[in-house]
Formats: sequence, structure tokens, C-alpha cells
Amino acid sequence: MRKPRSRAAAEWQDFAIGARYSNHGSVPGIDADIKKAIVNTRYANGWKYGGNVFNIDMLQSDKNAPPPAPARRRARPSSTRSTAPTPGTRQSTPMIAMEFHL
Repeated sequence: MRKPRSRAAAEWQDFAIGARYSNHGSVPGIDADIKKAIVNTRYANGWKYGGNVFNIDMLQSDKNAPPPAPARRRARPSSTRSTAPTPGTRQSTPMIAMEFHL
């Protein structure tokens, strides 16, 4: 009789999706209220040798929010500067972690 192969399968796992919304968000240095919507996805599992976690937050702010620091650009000369309102800020923040035990 053949011995079955052992597989490293998840002993437990969890998946969740959530959403949050605020009419009164704030950013230091900005006096206006900022509307913010955040969608969150999270997956976690544990197995014989450790565990894994994956989390991502996706944020959408209204036009009152400044762009994130890496997206800011040098100011253009005033003759070419646009006066159109900015559409707001979109950001995604992923996080992945793994624990390994022998």
C-alpha cells in the first residue's frame, strides 16, 4: 500500500472585504473637510510551518486632498498652469507578511 504524500495545506484561512467612508477627513495644513472612501481586502491563513497575511487598502479622496508626496511635480510657469479642479487622490497600500517556523 502506497503512503499518501503530505501536502502543506492551510490549516485555517480567513478572507474579508470592508469599506469605510468619512465626510470629515482631515490632512495637516488643509482647512477644508476631505471626503474619504477606503476599501479594504484582507486574506490570512495558517499552516503547519507558519502563516501568511495579505492586506490592501484602497483610498479615494475628494478634490480637497493634496496629491501624495511622490506624485507632486514642480510648479509650471503661471502661463501654462491649469485652473481645472483636481480630481482627488487615489492610493493603494499593499502589505504582505509571512511567518515561517520549523
